[in-house]
Amino acid sequence: MVLVTMNFAVLGFLSPSNRGALMTAMLLLWVFMGLFAGYSSARLYKMFKGTEWKKITLSTAFMFPAVVFAIFFVLNSIIWGEKSSGAVPFTTMFALVLLWFGISVPLVFLGSYIGFKQSATEDPVKTNKIPRQIPEQAWYMNPILSILVGGILPFGAVFIELFFILTSIWLQQFYYIFGFLFLVFLILVVTCVEITIVLCYFQLCSEDYLWWWRCFLTQFEMREPQMCRIVCRITLNDNDVKAIKEKIDDEYCVNMILDNLPLVVPIKRLDRDSPTVYQHGFYVGVKGQYNGSRDEKYFIHNHLSFLVKYHEDEQLDVSRIVGFEVKPFSVKHEYEGEWNGNTTRLSTCDPHAQRTVSNSDYPQEVEANKGIIFTYDVEFKESDVKWASRWDTYLLMADDQIHWFSIVNSLMIVLFLSGMVAMIMLRTLYRDISKYNQLETQEEAH
Repeated sequence: MVLVTMNFAVLGFLSPSNRGALMTAMLLLWVFMGLFAGYSSARLYKMFKGTEWKKITLSTAFMFPAVVFAIFFVLNSIIWGEKSSGAVPFTTMFALVLLWFGISVPLVFLGSYIGFKQSATEDPVKTNKIPRQIPEQAWYMNPILSILVGGILPFGAVFIELFFILTSIWLQQFYYIFGFLFLVFLILVVTCVEITIVLCYFQLCSEDYLWWWRCFLTQFEMREPQMCRIVCRITLNDNDVKAIKEKIDDEYCVNMILDNLPLVVPIKRLDRDSPTVYQHGFYVGVKGQYNGSRDEKYFIHNHLSFLVKYHEDEQLDVSRIVGFEVKPFSVKHEYEGEWNGNTTRLSTCDPHAQRTVSNSDYPQEVEANKGIIFTYDVEFKESDVKWASRWDTYLLMADDQIHWFSIVNSLMIVLFLSGMVAMIMLRTLYRDISKYNQLETQEEAH
C-alpha cells in the first residue's frame, strides 16, 4: 500500500493542491489490499502448520485496523471536545466503518480462503526435529539490545525526513517533496534488509537458532476589501499568559487555508536578486526589548494584513484565488469612550480615516488582566498567475539543503551496513573455500 501510494505521489497523481487525495488513496488501497493481507497471512500460518484458520483470519481483519481506528477515534473525540473545525464529521467516521466491514473484511476472508487452498511453503533446508541446547550468549546478543540497535540505525537514516512528515501532519502544514521521500524510503528498505542480515548473522554464529521474531523486530467575501475589522477583545489570566509565552518560546505557527491554498508570509531577502522566500504560517508572537531596556518582553501578533491574489478568467468570466499571503503585526490598539464590540472605533487603525497598520512600533505585550484587541485587513490584488500554476510559488524549495543532508546521512549509514554485509559474505566465502580445499587435499592423500 505504501509503495503504490508513493509511486502515484512521485508521478504527480497525488498533488498537494488536491487536498485529501493522498489520504483518500491510502484508505482505498488499504481497503482493497485486504485480499493480499488475508492471502499472505494464511500462507504464512499454514507454513507453521497452523489449523485454526478462522482465528488467524479474524486477527488479520480486525487486530491492526481496530487499534488504529481506536487511536484515531480518541484523538478525534478530543478535537470534537475542543469544538475544532478540524474534527472529522460523524458521517465520515461511519463511512470508514462501512469500508472496513463492508469491503476490507470480506476481502480478507476471501484472501485467506485462497491462501489455505494453496500448498504450504516448504523450508529451504532440512532441520532437526529435536532442538539442541543454545549455548550461553554474550551480553551484546541480548534480544532487547539487538532490537534497539536494529531500530536505531534505520531511524537514523530517515529521521530528518520523518520530522517533516510529522510536522505536516500535526502542525497542519503540507508535504510535497515526494521525490526525496521516495529516495529515503528506498534507503530505509535497504537499511532494514542489511541490518537484519548483520544481526541474524551474529546470532547464528553464536549458535542461537531462535532468530525469527528477533529478525522481525529489528525493522472571505470575494473581492471585497476589509480594513481594520475587529474580531474580538479578550483579557488574559495568568494561565493564558503562561501558555502564550510558552508557545512563543517554542515558535508556534498559525496555519490557515483559503481555497485549498496554505497561508504564507513573504520574506524578502537582503539580496534583491534572490527570489522571495515564503514561510508557511505566521508565528504566534515574538520576543523583544523596548528601547533603552534590557528586559525581554513577549509580544503577540494581534493584527493580520491578508493579501488575496486572484486571476481573472476572461473566458469563463470568473475570478480564481491564486495566492494567500499575510503580514502579521503586533499593535497595542487604543480607542476612546466605551467598548461597543465590533463597532468600536479604534484610534490606532480606522477605516473611516483610511488609517492602516503598517508597522509594530507600539507592540501589544502579553500581560495578565490586560485586554488584547484582535483585528485584520483584507486586500485583493489581481495576478497574472493562472489557476493551474498557483502552486508553483509554494512548491519552490528554499530548504532543500536539509533534505540533501538527509539523503547523505542515510547513504552513509547504508554504506556502513553494506561494508559489514560484504565482510560477512567474504568471510563466509573464505571459510567455504577453505573447507573445499581441505576436502580435496584429504582425497588426494588417500
